[in-house]
Amino acid sequence: MVDIPKYLEEIFSNLHSMPELAFEETRTSAFISSELEKNGFTVKSHVAGTGILACLESANPGPAFAIRADIDALSFHDGYRSFNFHGCGHDANAAMVLGLSKLVSVNRITNGRLYLLFQPAEESLKGALAVINSGALPHIDEMVGIHLRPIEEAPLGMATPELLHGASSKVFVHIKGKSTHGARPHLGINTIDSGVTAINAMRTLFFNPVIPHTMIVTDFHGGNGVYNLVPSHSQFTVDLRSGTNELMATMKEQVQKVLTRSISINGGVPDISFDEGSPAAEYDPDTVEVVKHAITRVLGKAQNTITTPGSEDFHYYSTLAGIKTAYIGLGANLKPGLHSNELSFDHEALVHGVRVLEAVVEARLGCKYS
Repeated sequence: MVDIPKYLEEIFSNLHSMPELAFEETRTSAFISSELEKNGFTVKSHVAGTGILACLESANPGPAFAIRADIDALSFHDGYRSFNFHGCGHDANAAMVLGLSKLVSVNRITNGRLYLLFQPAEESLKGALAVINSGALPHIDEMVGIHLRPIEEAPLGMATPELLHGASSKVFVHIKGKSTHGARPHLGINTIDSGVTAINAMRTLFFNPVIPHTMIVTDFHGGNGVYNLVPSHSQFTVDLRSGTNELMATMKEQVQKVLTRSISINGGVPDISFDEGSPAAEYDPDTVEVVKHAITRVLGKAQNTITTPGSEDFHYYSTLAGIKTAYIGLGANLKPGLHSNELSFDHEALVHGVRVLEAVVEARLGCKYS
């Protein structure tokens, strides 16, 4: 018999003790690879740099089913020093998927293939794209993600099969103008004025209020510290978020038009670019239903869909790689919230998560109990 609670505590403690940032998860990756090999998986390391793809094959044909966990930590500063900490619970997410690997090493799957993907760099929203672009992913029919949720969304003993993240993108705006002495402003092009005009112009844009969305200026720099000169360069950043990918596309198109037009009014020259950001969730109904039944089987009932304004690069696996997906939001009495250096949660949630994942795998790939 496998003592899963004990194994999970040991695994979590190890992962928690080695928090590493995006694409720097070398110790974490080595530890996870070692555990997977002990548990009988074929392991491919260095996927997108520090990621891991493990595979367990049955003797019979069947679907290629994947479970994904993220593995990177966050950087914090307490006023005296910078330090890394798993302030988003990725150590817990990875521990649960490693716990699943221990279970299926005993209760082998009876058909198809099980893939376990430990993805780097979710916090930078670049990890999933890097995995996909690496070419390391084989054909995968379905993929399920899992993540602890704050207590306000899901208390311990609850879980949703459909955690709806929104789309996100950043707009980087650089304005080129013409410097002149402050006493002769008519001879220059003031890029701070151009930026303020552009930001105010964005307030004239309105989008479907039924769909959650935000458009927030998060950074502005103008001038060079010389206070009697009209600045020739300024830049600002806009954070865009949307509940759907369709609205995000519309927002980006309209924002670019308004910014270009308003910056040019007084002669400013705009340079506008967008980062890749992350897409909104697009789940497969059948996969969601399988996960819902698994949650109900383990926890008694499944929570309704949770909608969060946060974003997740997991959704590139569906929108870009064409994989059918679902995503578990797991209750853990997590406080005070994600992305906090004081994050804590009830470790009983680790057992809940492993048992739910086990039920999902059994539904799709079967299990041969010893």
